[in-house]
Amino acid sequence: KDVYVKGHTSFAEETIRVQLYDGYEWGEWTNVTMTSGTNVAPELRSVTDDSVIEGTLNTTIRTNERRALSEYISYYDDPNDDDNNLPTSVKVRTTGATGLGIEVDGVVTNLDSAVEQSFAIESLDDIFIVGNASVSNGAESIEVAVADRGAWTQWVQLDMTTGTNALPTVSNNAANLNLNTWTLLSDVLGVNDTDGDTIQAIRFENTGTDTLSYSISRRGYLDSNVSYDLPSLKDVYVRGHTSFAEETIRVQLYDGYEWGEWTDVTMTSGTNVAPELRSVSDDSLIQGTLNNNAANLNLNTWTLLSDVLGVNDTDGDTIQAIRFENTGTDTLSYSISRRGY
Repeated sequence: KDVYVKGHTSFAEETIRVQLYDGYEWGEWTNVTMTSGTNVAPELRSVTDDSVIEGTLNTTIRTNERRALSEYISYYDDPNDDDNNLPTSVKVRTTGATGLGIEVDGVVTNLDSAVEQSFAIESLDDIFIVGNASVSNGAESIEVAVADRGAWTQWVQLDMTTGTNALPTVSNNAANLNLNTWTLLSDVLGVNDTDGDTIQAIRFENTGTDTLSYSISRRGYLDSNVSYDLPSLKDVYVRGHTSFAEETIRVQLYDGYEWGEWTDVTMTSGTNVAPELRSVSDDSLIQGTLNNNAANLNLNTWTLLSDVLGVNDTDGDTIQAIRFENTGTDTLSYSISRRGY
């Protein structure tokens, strides 16, 4: 009657030891378990319908994927318990070697032997399953159990099949830019990821100089023919050329697991329609062969080609160059720039 003991502030079990003296001899020490409050063993439940999981759960994971245990199972603890209703540890065991891993606090433990291991946690969001580095031939089994402050759930077996990760891709390989106008790359390029992953990063390279590019995160222009690692398509602005131009940029996407393939994208500044050669007499489109009578060449007289051939360009562009071929010998031809026949 000389000793008071005080219960813990929440559910707890601990041991005291008592030895009695009857005036003649001391008895043996006795271990007494002192339980504060009440506790019911927690349960592992389905994330889809909240039913208690009994036995085996068939699941999948992708190569090198990192997924929280909470994406596969949920934790339930009786709200009337005197504990804090949070998990405190997880036990993981396998029947043999697997290519899977467990990650807690950034440290990955390979499940490559049949050894039971325990991890301290406060939530199923704190522990991650790491996928095999290669596609598995079949399911690999791991078993998990979760404890609150005083009791463990039943063991649940996860049969995990490691599959391939779908590489992210750029959904279009051509885009149009307005002349001399800055455009966000995400406004002209789309992405596709069959797995539904969010793009985590991009690699960007501008192969020419007609289209300028600018990075928000780097706060500067991007050099041509240099590959940059950048946060997203929303990080890059591209500017259309001052006149019609076509140029290639290269883009690579990262979905958090793997880099996709490089994609060449043609960036077209402005619009352009192919020019036409027309008759100087009636402005009709010349198709096929233009003979001497139609060209109105005087005998044995030099005539400037521009005096007998007209051009038309719907966009109003000035002709920058021509290609010329004389298929015969009756009509001589001479180039001023080349200073020769």
